[in-house]
Amino acid sequence: MVTTDLTRKRSLLPGENPASLHPGDIRHWIAVYTELLRTIPALAPAGDGGTLLRDRIEGLQQRLDFWKRRRP
Repeated sequence: MVTTDLTRKRSLLPGENPASLHPGDIRHWIAVYTELLRTIPALAPAGDGGTLLRDRIEGLQQRLDFWKRRRP
């Protein structure tokens, strides 16, 4: 899947600045995305094989990976 700049911007959370190199920001966003990935699957209805949920989880994992790569 080709991701455009517009798609990437829409997937950012409020206050998230992907240009930030500040260690505190990096730690914060790693914690936020880790918690979201821990919580969201638990909130899904049992047996939900929904593509939307899988896509959202994949997007969150990509954002977490992005921030982990920025760690000093």
